[in-house]
Amino acid sequence: MRWLLRERLRPFVLVASGVSCALHLVLAIAAISVLQVFDRVPLLSGVVLAAILIVYAADRMRGDALASAGQTFDRDLVPAAIANSLDALRDIKLLRSFFSSGGMLALLDAPASLLYVLAIAWIQPLLGLAALVGVALLIFVLTIAAELQKFERSDSLLRAARDAHDQAEDLVRNAETLAAMAMSRSAIAVWRDRHEQYLSRRQHRDRAAARLGALARTGSLVLQIGMLALGAWFVSESRVDIAVVIATTLLLGRALQPVEQLVGNLPAMTAARGAWLRLNRCATSFVVAGSETPVPAGRVELERVCYAPSAGRPAAIKNVTLNLAAGESILIVGPSGCGKTTLARLLLGVVRPHNGTVRLDSTDVARWDRSALGQCVGYVSQDVHLFPGTIADNIARLGALDSTRVVQAARLAHAHEMIVRLPEGYHTEVREGGACLAASQRRRIALARALYVNPRLVVLDEPSADLDAEGQLALIKTLAELKERGVSIVIVEQRTSLLEHVDGMAFLRDGTLQLVERRESPPCPTATVVPLHRAVPQPL
Repeated sequence: MRWLLRERLRPFVLVASGVSCALHLVLAIAAISVLQVFDRVPLLSGVVLAAILIVYAADRMRGDALASAGQTFDRDLVPAAIANSLDALRDIKLLRSFFSSGGMLALLDAPASLLYVLAIAWIQPLLGLAALVGVALLIFVLTIAAELQKFERSDSLLRAARDAHDQAEDLVRNAETLAAMAMSRSAIAVWRDRHEQYLSRRQHRDRAAARLGALARTGSLVLQIGMLALGAWFVSESRVDIAVVIATTLLLGRALQPVEQLVGNLPAMTAARGAWLRLNRCATSFVVAGSETPVPAGRVELERVCYAPSAGRPAAIKNVTLNLAAGESILIVGPSGCGKTTLARLLLGVVRPHNGTVRLDSTDVARWDRSALGQCVGYVSQDVHLFPGTIADNIARLGALDSTRVVQAARLAHAHEMIVRLPEGYHTEVREGGACLAASQRRRIALARALYVNPRLVVLDEPSADLDAEGQLALIKTLAELKERGVSIVIVEQRTSLLEHVDGMAFLRDGTLQLVERRESPPCPTATVVPLHRAVPQPL
């Protein structure tokens, strides 16, 4: 659990650990004070009252520290998780919940078991030795039992839960299609089968955890009864008095409590550990500072790039090599499922190759700061998505709204006239996903969004899809203007309709890229950055 000591969490965890030590020390002292019960009842009452107040304050302070740790964890990682994947966001939510759960408290309380055993040994060495042997034996038995249970791997179970949840959300999103084609019953049946598989696996894990918890509680009870029996024998032999038996029994109960808590929260702890490992694997360090990064020329290099969606699956991209000079454009053609979209995502650094390197101006895109890279690339995905807000907000990439730049980007995408024809123009509210707009309108607005930052590299995934005749003509005009500005363009398509508007073409089949045609063209005199602010804007 080294992740608990990451720099931002360390102060809260150390405070919680220190308070836990103080808390258990007070509890141990309170139990030991029972030895004085027959001689100093008034004094004992004062000690117990003080101990109760300290325990309350310490427990509250520990809870506050862990709550603050969870909030810090959330603030630090959620923005990066949103930028990377929904799965990472779910893992962070799981870890945040773990901080306020019994599993975290069990981890903090675990070292206290040794403290209570030492306290028993200080009172009566033979009883302390018996307690130490009993606790060690119980832990050994529980460890063997946990191994024999063969717990379902937490990451596998979590993945099954997410798959079932995602499928349910997909059914809700497509409810109209399902209802129109009378597919609801069969679709729900398919989902139910997957959900039942997940429930069955979870039930198996929960039953295993319940059996282990029952064994822990039974073993704890046996040890406490054994301690009472041994203490009673010592009393009968006049080796100790009854106060010692009561105190040691109380201390043994406190020593066994963290063990029971650890066993009861074992599934939550393994799930938290799996979430942290997944987040740690996804962590990427960027070394190119966004504030000092020069504006790139747009030169693209792919060197023996290979990528597979996951372990055990065939590679989607196989040993791809491509060099694209600054201001050059290329059309990559291939059938559905050949890896075109994956190649586009590799070019943008959205996914990292398993082998090989993708470079922008001789620098690995994986080492670019995401903010800096986003300010010099434009991307229109195959499935266009607009976000809730106005059209102007979407073109401005949901950042600070600059009306001048919004209009300039729309004009470069030749979407300005289309937008102003809408009843509210740039102030038209976009519902979730852009449902209030036609598919062609959404794609043209997405193109304007891609051009908002005056990019040096533009990647278009199926840009002709959904476009009407006006949109097709606008796209061709935009490609010509981008060429004049010296912008590098990569287009992935199923058809060759845009071939005459690019410098070359390559064919992608089964993840392998083959350069088919490359036209030599003289250097463009305007192949330098042409600022968008040279155009005369119109207010929104």
